[in-house]
Amino acid sequence: MVNKKLILIGALLFYSCASFSVAQDSSILDKQPDFDINGMKLGDKLTVAFFNKHCSSANIDNAEIECKQKIKLNGIKLSILYFFHNGKLIALSFNYPSSKYSDLIDVYTKKFELSPHSNTEEPILLSTGAKYTNKKVSWNTASGEFVIQQYWNNLKKGSAHLSSTEYDKYKLSKSEKFNEGIIEKIFGDIFD
Repeated sequence: MVNKKLILIGALLFYSCASFSVAQDSSILDKQPDFDINGMKLGDKLTVAFFNKHCSSANIDNAEIECKQKIKLNGIKLSILYFFHNGKLIALSFNYPSSKYSDLIDVYTKKFELSPHSNTEEPILLSTGAKYTNKKVSWNTASGEFVIQQYWNNLKKGSAHLSSTEYDKYKLSKSEKFNEGIIEKIFGDIFD
């Protein structure tokens, strides 16, 4: 009898906490800021006007299209790369002068009206033996996690990126197709 009461109390606590957790999670989702850059959001369709202006090296009939744009955001020079798949924006990244890292964080903190949820540092060792610390912050947005890192491929450039779950699926399918091709090339003659 005692065990049944403990199980019943445990179940009631579990379900009451679980429903509170779901309610709490939905309120967190409501507070996630929208991300856009220069009027573009993940999920937007590629327009002919945008294509003609920013996608000069691409073919509009391709399933995969990369477009480039240079802008200034509060005086910070950004080089943006938009990635469209089947005419829909599914990822974007940009680089900027790494000396503007703190300024860029301030811009997005004000824009989102929210401090970053994550702030990390990771040590990097260059092939020359030099050591430095790469700082990284991120925000959860309605479109996904927006990440800004102080350094990209060198100490002069920082990078930022945002990708959708569709982009993650796209990368996974590309990786699987690539791996299948490699395995076929390596083992094809053996198994034929």
